[in-house]
Amino acid sequence: MVDSRLRSLPDALQEKVLQHVAAGSISDLAAVKLTCKQLKEVSERPSVYAAFDLLNIPFPLLARIPATFYAECYRHDNTDAIYLKFLFLAYQIM
Repeated sequence: MVDSRLRSLPDALQEKVLQHVAAGSISDLAAVKLTCKQLKEVSERPSVYAAFDLLNIPFPLLARIPATFYAECYRHDNTDAIYLKFLFLAYQIM
């Protein structure tokens, strides 16, 4: 069960905490999403998608992530997603 102290924080603070979790570990954020409906909703906000550190995801996990996740990160101006899309497009041109 989720610690009630985290759930009792204001939404903006919960969002900030989940941004830090997303920047640190995608698997940790996935675990947080499974804890309760409230944190799942907060974890799906644009600012959390923008905080993901896509460049440090281990390759085995990277290969299993659906393309829709990257598209969602890109849609929310995640700088790593923008960089990866640029690399992908540059590779196609070459």
